[in-house]
Amino acid sequence: MYPMIFKYELDRNITEQWIELGENAVILSTGEQDGKPHVWALIHPEDTPRKHKFIVLGTGDPIPHNGLPGCFLGTVILDNGSYVIHIFCDDMWQNWTWRRASLLAREDSGR
Repeated sequence: MYPMIFKYELDRNITEQWIELGENAVILSTGEQDGKPHVWALIHPEDTPRKHKFIVLGTGDPIPHNGLPGCFLGTVILDNGSYVIHIFCDDMWQNWTWRRASLLAREDSGR
């Protein structure tokens, strides 16, 4: 089986959200589609599922008292520019080179 790109919708009104992705998932981008925020991730369908924490903050929102998780993923502009959110996640971009190599190695081995 080959790595694939999947889309995951986020709720712009919930600060802390958990989404189940593969354990080696790599977030490729964030963006708006049909007025809703989304993230696109490269995953291998055979990976063990793992929940990842996403933080969604509007411009001017306070930072959660326990801080932000691992990395900033992107900014999404909604409602014709009148609402802007910023998306953070746990360790999704850490070890990007290793994760990408791991996904592609499976492709080469026919898994």
